[in-house]
Amino acid sequence: MIPISDFDQVLLYLENDYLLCCGMGNNRVYMRRTEDGKLRVKGTNASYVLSMEDFEKLYGNSLFYRTEFKEDSFIDDAKDDLEYYRWTHK
Repeated sequence: MIPISDFDQVLLYLENDYLLCCGMGNNRVYMRRTEDGKLRVKGTNASYVLSMEDFEKLYGNSLFYRTEFKEDSFIDDAKDDLEYYRWTHK
């Protein structure tokens, strides 16, 4: 993984659909942009979507890493969630 310390560079990588990683304590979270311009963040214990403004407030001073993979390496939980909640018991 390639370290990124400049937040403007982080935003550029996200615009180009790179999967980024950020270490927070002993936990890592992975993030990439969604189709609607928000940011999907996924870790071992959490999965959530942030606006870019909230992302900058929460992660603006963090050290990021660019992974070697592009968008297809990130599991899209939103699609799985939608399928799960549409399921009905027969």
